[in-house]
This record gives sequence, structure tokens and C-alpha cells, in this order.
Amino acid sequence: MKILGENTIVLDAIFISAVIISSMFAYVFIMPRAVQPIFPMWVLDEYQRAPKSQMAVLTNETSLLYIGVENKMNSSEYCEIQVKFRNLSMPIPNTANSTAAPLDSILSYYFFLAKDETWETPFEFNLTGEELNSSFILHDIEINNKMYEINLKSDWIEEFNGYNYQVIFELWLFDKPKEEFAFSGIWVTSPFLYIDLNQTMNDAVEST
Repeated sequence: MKILGENTIVLDAIFISAVIISSMFAYVFIMPRAVQPIFPMWVLDEYQRAPKSQMAVLTNETSLLYIGVENKMNSSEYCEIQVKFRNLSMPIPNTANSTAAPLDSILSYYFFLAKDETWETPFEFNLTGEELNSSFILHDIEINNKMYEINLKSDWIEEFNGYNYQVIFELWLFDKPKEEFAFSGIWVTSPFLYIDLNQTMNDAVEST
């Protein structure tokens, strides 16, 4: 009886150890691993720092941001960054199903990126528009010394106490089998750009 009891204890110990080891393996295989972004993308302010959520802009005066991306894939990629402009009632890209914003692209940047290579460029812009019937009509935007016609209206937004716009930067990658660019699902935006009409009007008064 004594030997039987000792055998039972040994078997119980082996069984418990097997359960613990199995649980450890299950934990290893079930726990999700941290996924590193394959294409980190960013927008920086004029000092190349993380921007604030809002940015005051003056009409007919140049503002500056920086847009950048890094290739963390295991291959070189042919990239396109589509630049889109919206008021805050217009849609942004859908991250859930990797759908691009259904807006017209103002311009695109094209470039090749080798593995672990970084691309960054200044984004200088100048807005031209006017306030009309409690709305602001943005007529044109000058980007890096080239003018683009927009004619985009923004109503007064109480939450931001002003007229607001935003720039969307979408990363598209060249699909070799299809021989066309496809939206990668990766995108960033500028801060909310609110038109500082008080400062603009003050400048106009001082110049007269």
C-alpha cells in the first residue's frame, strides 16, 4: 500500500507538470505578438516636431509642415503619396477595410524606397479664400510654389470656433502584378487647420 501511494504521488506530480508545460506552450502560441508597422508615416510641424492638434493659418501667408515615411518591408517599394484636402464634414480614409478617402487628389509625390530607407519632404502651403455669408470659401492652395484650384467651402464650426480644413496624406504602393498603385491602408493627416480671420483682418488694417 505504501508503494502504491508513492506511485500515485509520482503520477500526480507528472500529470501536473505536463499540464503546466502544456499551458506554457499554449500561452506562447496563443498570445498575439506585437506587430511592427511596415511603413511608419508621420507629419511634423515647422520645427520638425510632433504637431499640436490644431494649427492657425493665415490666408496669403506660407505655412510649413513636413511629411515623411520609412520602408520597413523586406523589399524596395515604388511609393505614391496622394495629397487630399477636406473640410471637416468630408470623409477620411476607412482604416477598417483599407479604403482611401473618396476625395480628389490635389497632387502626388512619387519615389522609390529601399528597405529601411526614409523619405521626408517639406510641405509648404499658402491658402487663398474669403469669408462669404457665414462661410469661408477656400479658392486656391499653393503647395511648394505651385498653385492648385480647390473652391472648397467650410461652415463655421462651433467646436473649433472657426472655419476648419485638413490635409490627408495617403500612402499608395505599386502593385507589380496589376501594374498600378493600390492604397496601402496607411495614412496621416495634418493638424486641423483653422483660418485665423482676426489676425488676417488685423494685418489688412495695419497695411492700409
